[in-house]
Amino acid sequence: MSSVSKRNGKGFFSGAVIGALGGLIGLGGAEFRLPVLIGSFKIPTLEAVIFNKAMSLAVVAIALIFRTKSIATDQLVEHLDIVMNLLAGSLIGAWWAAGRAIKMSRIWLDRIILLLLVLLSFVMFSEAWLPLHSISGGLFQPGIATIIAGVISGFFIGIVAALLGVAGGELLIPTIVILFGVDIKLAGSLSLMISLPTMIVGFSRYTNADAFQILKKERPLFVWMVIGSVIGAAIGGLLVGLFPVKVLMTLLGVILLISAIKRSNTPGKNNFEKGIRMNKKALISDFILVRPRIYINDNISLGPGKIDLLRAIDGFHSLSAAAKDLGIPYKRAWLLIDTLNKGIGKPVVITSTGGSKGGGSVLTPLGQKLLSWYDKTEANLNEQSQQDLQDLEKIIFGES
Repeated sequence: MSSVSKRNGKGFFSGAVIGALGGLIGLGGAEFRLPVLIGSFKIPTLEAVIFNKAMSLAVVAIALIFRTKSIATDQLVEHLDIVMNLLAGSLIGAWWAAGRAIKMSRIWLDRIILLLLVLLSFVMFSEAWLPLHSISGGLFQPGIATIIAGVISGFFIGIVAALLGVAGGELLIPTIVILFGVDIKLAGSLSLMISLPTMIVGFSRYTNADAFQILKKERPLFVWMVIGSVIGAAIGGLLVGLFPVKVLMTLLGVILLISAIKRSNTPGKNNFEKGIRMNKKALISDFILVRPRIYINDNISLGPGKIDLLRAIDGFHSLSAAAKDLGIPYKRAWLLIDTLNKGIGKPVVITSTGGSKGGGSVLTPLGQKLLSWYDKTEANLNEQSQQDLQDLEKIIFGES
């Protein structure tokens, strides 16, 4: 079986498992899918958010079709005021947050996603142990206070939905129940009516990002994950009632919290200090690592120093912050990038100065490709050199 087939099969399986978990608790499962996309499939953060958003859009559209069979359409129409109230805030929040995510440094995006995943895990804990089914009547009397609260709630839900690529049902359902006093089953259907346009707005905003190309690059994976998610959600829906909801929600909240904590490592030099860990049974030292330096003609060299700097710039969107993180003078960092740009003859990093936002530095598409190529080559070299690295350890440390 080829690596592509294995990856697609892994996508189908993970989509089915996550879809089943979501189906058991009445959610789409996107909050669990994002850590998997970043951790297991090694998709960069912003690209993973966009991929997750597209997945959520497809799954919610399908779920809304099936949901209309269990809830009368006229009943949904009667509560359009709730939908419009929350949409007034969520559409603005999604548009604003997606725009910020495109321009935000990867490090800050990682940190914000971590906080939001932790928040959602605690929301799950509260939903598990707070009796939403027993709530009757809204938080406020119908009027201006309810409208204002709905817009504000929708705004923050739109932000969460855009930054995590989720539908937002885990926040929308309790908001509709508590704020408007709606039955929880009806709230589930109303949340889909709000989620769909909110996700479309965020998704359309992301089309302006270079990272949007991930959907073309990972099209087979996307298709297989969608198929797996739909099948899994159907299976999960059939299994509803077999597991105690409180226990299930608590367990899933713990899983989400652990996933968030595992994603808490920030990019930068610390990743390289950890090294590429080899087979511990075969190696003596904590880690041992091959980091190549490539020479092209007499004017281009690409090695660990420049690569670490490129990665830090990609994380911080700032040359000065990248230099500080790596512990090198700003002038040296500037010279490394300038040498690389001039040697290749095309910009690898674009730096702007001044302006209302104080300037910044970003990798060009060429810079992104160089970084990805180096990481792949480095990983391959380390995998192929394991026997040589063992021999080196014997020279240094003696026979084990």
